[in-house]
Amino acid sequence: MKPDTRTAKLLPADLPPVLVGGTPLVHSQVERLLVALEARHEGETPPLVAALRERADPATLDRFAAALVEQWQRHGCGPREGGIIQAAGQFGGDEYARQLGALARNWKEKRQHGPVGLALQCLFELGSEAALMQLRAFTRVPRDWALKGTATAYLLEAAARRGLSLDDLDDRMTPTFGLDAEGSATFDFGSRRFHLVLSPSLRPTVRDDAGNERTDLPEPNSSDDAVLAAQAAAHWRVLKKQIADALKQQSMRLEEAMLTQRSWRIADFETYLLGHPLMRPLLRGLIWGGISPGGTLAGTFRVAEDGTLAGPDDREWALPEGGRVLLLHPLHLTADLRHRWGELLADYEQRPPFPQLGRALHRPEPDEVAERALTRRTGVPCMAAALAAALERRGWVRAEAGRRGIYRAHRRAFIGRRGLLTAVIEYAPGIPVRDLRGAPTQCIACAYFLPRLLDGYPPGAGEALPLGDVDPIAFSEVAALVEALTAHQ
Repeated sequence: MKPDTRTAKLLPADLPPVLVGGTPLVHSQVERLLVALEARHEGETPPLVAALRERADPATLDRFAAALVEQWQRHGCGPREGGIIQAAGQFGGDEYARQLGALARNWKEKRQHGPVGLALQCLFELGSEAALMQLRAFTRVPRDWALKGTATAYLLEAAARRGLSLDDLDDRMTPTFGLDAEGSATFDFGSRRFHLVLSPSLRPTVRDDAGNERTDLPEPNSSDDAVLAAQAAAHWRVLKKQIADALKQQSMRLEEAMLTQRSWRIADFETYLLGHPLMRPLLRGLIWGGISPGGTLAGTFRVAEDGTLAGPDDREWALPEGGRVLLLHPLHLTADLRHRWGELLADYEQRPPFPQLGRALHRPEPDEVAERALTRRTGVPCMAAALAAALERRGWVRAEAGRRGIYRAHRRAFIGRRGLLTAVIEYAPGIPVRDLRGAPTQCIACAYFLPRLLDGYPPGAGEALPLGDVDPIAFSEVAALVEALTAHQ
């Protein structure tokens, strides 16, 4: 069987080698592999693919699968024919998942939702930590509710199959990318070695054996092993992208945990956060709380460089037996304790991955306590696209559109001291569903809080809680967001 014109564009010379027993496949063998992949029926594993999965070096197979996706797109192959993507998923790994996620995002920008749906399905079927992380990114894309729903449904199914909640799945699907227990990886040039480290701003960098740090690997010199150096450079290029993407996602996830006041069992915190080589650097710039079995705050701590826990006096601190761990919002802390922690983190040159201690704090003014709507910035104009994007980046969901296809509010859930509540931000004159860019300038009308989860159109501020009864964290975050949305005025 000859490869069709689409597969013929994928030339063996353009693809990285697949090693079997240390020996690369020759061009004729790669051509037979491409034909087998193209001729594969859904649900079928060609014998050649099965043999390679058993005998070939997994890292080279992963790079080969990722390159197939990249070349398939580069040569203009039609996105409707997705067989090569699905087939490559039979032996792809973390890099294949990252490349497929990037391709799906490219299709999304071009509004090619059919191919994006195929890519999400392939990621779900692959089911690896890296693949699920790519799916998770699609639950945060602004405005595209159909894709959000599809990605969320796949993740919920993956969680259900494992008997977990979505939060618990998030903890368990964070890839390690092959990092060692110290969160490092080694790039061997033969005569020289370089080690992955994270800068204070959490950017992947490398350090040589003499301790000199640099942002990139150097060019090989005459004393280096050319093959080892090339392999190390390829590994570094992939790894730094993977780590940067993962740190961004995990930072967003931790900030969301702070806002929703999620807590962890101590065993889960120690295993999936403190014991995870990628997560531990994120923890070090943050302040945490130990919650006693009775639900009270037993004390506050930070994560030291060596992974131990230290209190505000900089002495070792132990978690309360049988308790839980909470990522603290600054409203959990007194002003004095926020100041002490801020100085201590500065002394250790630890930077938080997102604002925590320095976060803007808001409380109801005396004349607002009995009001049911926050109207501090009523009438301040905002560009419609910027307003919607800013809200949706922060996890807000647009309300249902009215009869004329116009929506006039966004909402999001918080966990308050009395249970779940829904915050609503209303604006006018409203945004047409099908013409965001052509929408008129919007003005913030008000913000209010409903004492329940909301699954329909907001009923208005008449059913809202008095602002003095709203959970302090929810009020502060919504008031700060309203201020940020209108800060240009």
